[in-house]
Amino acid sequence: MSVAHYSLTIFVALNVARAIAYWPQIVSIYRDPGRASAVSLWTWIVFTTANVATVIYALVALGDLIVAGVFGVNAIGCAAIVMLTTYKRCHHRPPAWTNVCAGLLPEPDSHFDPCVLEPADVTKQVCHGG
Repeated sequence: MSVAHYSLTIFVALNVARAIAYWPQIVSIYRDPGRASAVSLWTWIVFTTANVATVIYALVALGDLIVAGVFGVNAIGCAAIVMLTTYKRCHHRPPAWTNVCAGLLPEPDSHFDPCVLEPADVTKQVCHGG
């Protein structure tokens, strides 16, 4: 076998491993009870786009079906991560009013009491009108 054959074998083997490596990320996103906020959506969109561009280049410029196929599988894996993350973020969105009011009012179960101020005579005037 020539160096080119060895290179192709290593290329395919490593990219098969890379395609398999998408699975734990997909499972992790699926199991995340929230919005999968630890996943960088931008990064996976760039990976997906780069893989699609490589598929197009391999087909149009090189006519290489093996390279196109390998990067096509990678594009599918990246796109699955993008779609699942996007789905989680769109369907696990908190109500809009919680975002607007966040931090403006104390939590209902907090121990904040606006009538407990110092000095005591100011408290009486502000909270009890006296």
